[in-house]
Amino acid sequence: MPATVLDLTFEAATDLAGLRHRVRQCATEMGLTPRRTSDFILAVNEIAANAIVHGGGKARIVLTHTGTGLRCVIADKGPGAAPSAPSAEAFDKDGAEHGRGLWVARALADWFDVVACDAGTTVTLETLLDEPL
Repeated sequence: MPATVLDLTFEAATDLAGLRHRVRQCATEMGLTPRRTSDFILAVNEIAANAIVHGGGKARIVLTHTGTGLRCVIADKGPGAAPSAPSAEAFDKDGAEHGRGLWVARALADWFDVVACDAGTTVTLETLLDEPL
């Protein structure tokens, strides 16, 4: 049974530094390697920033230890986001400076899912404790 290691509400971009610090503490305590911890924090930060910018400015994060990994669920009450993330090639063509958050998080996580509806968006990502072979 997954054990909750962090459950909090955050808002505004100024909360992101504190959120990253808390996530780093949890990831380290749960046994993620330093590289996996850095990747996990970056993925979580991208989703948290999206929740603030596109999800109404306030969101909730829940981290759980699954036994084999660390799962992060970030939910907001925003209008919803498209669950698909563009390919890396799309960024090279359009020259956009923004819009890579979902793509980055999906690339860094071992498992990734987005559920969007009128009530908000929930992004779930998981990083395994052990490095994949």
